[in-house]
Amino acid sequence: MTRLALVFAVFAAACSSFAPADDADDVVARHIAWRGQALADADTLVRSGEIETAGLTGSITVHERRDGRQRMDVDFQIVKVTETLDLDSGWRIDPSGQVEDLGAVRAVYTRRAVDLDFLAPLLGETDADVRVLDAEEKAGVTWSVVRVAYDDGDHHDLFIDSRSGALTWMRVRQDTEEFWVEIADWVVVDGVRFPGSRRETHDDGAGDSVIRWTVHELDAPIDDAVFARPDAGDRVVIAGGGDSTGWIPFEFYRDQRLYLPATVNGLATEAILDSGAELTVLDDDVAAAAGVIGSGDLAAQGTGGTAQAQLATGVTLNVGGLEIRDMTVVIIDLDAVGRRLLGRPLPVILGKEVFNETVVDIDYPNRRIAFHNPDAWVYDGDGAETPVTAFDGLRVVDVTVEGGAPIRAGFDVGQGSALTLFESYVEERGLFVGRSTSDSLSGGVGGSSVDGVGTLTSFTFGGFSFRDVPVSLPRDAEGAFDTTRHQANLGTDVFKRFRMIVDYANDRIILEPDAAAIAAP
Repeated sequence: MTRLALVFAVFAAACSSFAPADDADDVVARHIAWRGQALADADTLVRSGEIETAGLTGSITVHERRDGRQRMDVDFQIVKVTETLDLDSGWRIDPSGQVEDLGAVRAVYTRRAVDLDFLAPLLGETDADVRVLDAEEKAGVTWSVVRVAYDDGDHHDLFIDSRSGALTWMRVRQDTEEFWVEIADWVVVDGVRFPGSRRETHDDGAGDSVIRWTVHELDAPIDDAVFARPDAGDRVVIAGGGDSTGWIPFEFYRDQRLYLPATVNGLATEAILDSGAELTVLDDDVAAAAGVIGSGDLAAQGTGGTAQAQLATGVTLNVGGLEIRDMTVVIIDLDAVGRRLLGRPLPVILGKEVFNETVVDIDYPNRRIAFHNPDAWVYDGDGAETPVTAFDGLRVVDVTVEGGAPIRAGFDVGQGSALTLFESYVEERGLFVGRSTSDSLSGGVGGSSVDGVGTLTSFTFGGFSFRDVPVSLPRDAEGAFDTTRHQANLGTDVFKRFRMIVDYANDRIILEPDAAAIAAP
């Protein structure tokens, strides 16, 4: 699984201003006076400015309403992204211009950002726990610390000058990561103090950013249409305007990876299919041969950690009778990944773009695949349906492990093994205490690692049960597997036992089991 850790994806969760709760102590009261009461009474907030991150510079505009809605537009010229949370749903326009669901995690982070911008948790208007911690020293100054804590373990710690009430630092905990935000260059607009700059720093440097706000508008009118989900048009088309490509043979390399013949800007190559890739990835040599030129210095987050990457736009990729136009792609040196993990070149990783706009029909037992137009395709078989849900840029499914409660597993056609269980979940369940495990080399984009391998007595997915299932057990994971938001990653060693029809438009996967494959070890 390859997840591009573009920094603009976290802005909605962190671009926040703060004021105190009505039950906090004197330092919080001073902060209220310092910020200005008008902010606590406001219904809308519009901000714009300049953003720098990952070697890119662009503009950022944020529209917010007190009722929880937010729209953020980031324009780096080479790539544009919009993320929007409406009252009952969220959507985003991804770097390739596709409109997709925002996902549960991003929706939560965005809602919290809006609440904080309008002082809601600090005024007792949300379920967040607001309390004063012991004083701490930061940058040679002793600060009062006000914590806004959430029931999932995340929190925002506000470092406030106890004499003036001024806010300068914020320590943020999200999932397994803690990072710092410096808030400075405060200006007064209509009696309210707003930050002129916001600098975010992470231990690994991935996600570092600077925003310089130049415009702050309080209670400016915002039309409902700003938050309405648009129709971005089709980026994926079937040759001849048909409704299906028909069956396309694929190579099932080592019974783990699905290789398809492909072209990139007319250059003949091959691609592996990977629903766990947030953007399509080109090897740097393939990009150069196809005349694809990258920009920026990004962090691509994969199962092995992070790797340096660039972005490129205007790429056309063809697979069989399917054409994906005007793509934004990631450029990475994939040579080491291919040699280390596959034993063969890895020119292109075809990501979720094709899943977003087609019904992907993978007949694993017969080594063939078809892509259907979701507006015209109707399923008439008797396969079992299971939900596939948008979740922080990708998709997850529910699975159960040895009779436990259902957990979220990443839906990852690019993972060759059956199941990966994340370290925090394994420790919480005590699953392998007293059981034997062995070591195995694993990884992906970002590097490799020696992880554990064990065997589960039972496991279920989509209503189908499996016994004696080999499972990967990452140790001290970095990158995409270093999370508590979902607990596992589900891969091809399970999927290959089915004709598997992936229908993102209807949030479902249809499974037709193959009698021989389902019984295979």
